[in-house]
Amino acid sequence: MTKCANCEAEKTPMWRKTLDIETKAVLTLCNACGIYYKTKGCHRPKLLISKKNILSDLNIIRCSNCENINTSIWRRDDNGKSICNACGLFFKKKGYHR
Repeated sequence: MTKCANCEAEKTPMWRKTLDIETKAVLTLCNACGIYYKTKGCHRPKLLISKKNILSDLNIIRCSNCENINTSIWRRDDNGKSICNACGLFFKKKGYHR
């Protein structure tokens, strides 16, 4: 399973590869860490990463498909998992998760 070299995320909309300036190694980063590294030239601080962990500790509803926490309405998939409106409508129309 792929993991982000910076925040250890296992799920992301897009994996990014980047060359680490210090170690000269090719790193696999999640979308958020990859964009941060590309724009700032350094890794995302642990403080930003820990916000995601805080949200899960507060039992905030998160889409089981895309991990979104904001939606106009929460839905359930065939397995009873919470999914956001966009993922629910896509699943209802296409019959598979996006």
